[in-house]
Amino acid sequence: SPSGSLEQLTLAMSSISDLSLTRLAHTYSHSLQTLSLEWCAHISDVGVAVLMSQCSLLTSLSLKACKSLSDASALAIGRGACCSSLGEHSYSCMGRWGC
Repeated sequence: SPSGSLEQLTLAMSSISDLSLTRLAHTYSHSLQTLSLEWCAHISDVGVAVLMSQCSLLTSLSLKACKSLSDASALAIGRGACCSSLGEHSYSCMGRWGC
């Protein structure tokens, strides 16, 4: 089935899981540009890695206070398909730093 079109999505403080994030990334891989996952306790480095490998148009990502994330998520962001469009100031910090 063809992918849908969604440019901006806020899921802050939701119970989204890695499985749901993976489905989201696959469905909207060619349209998603802005995603907020602030305070989402159920996503892990695995979900972020899938998101980064799929969503090549992502220009803004917020992972503020996602306490299950580690340095592996930061590495996935750097390696991601969207790396050239997701500038160093385009994503909020994450995990244990809680900023």
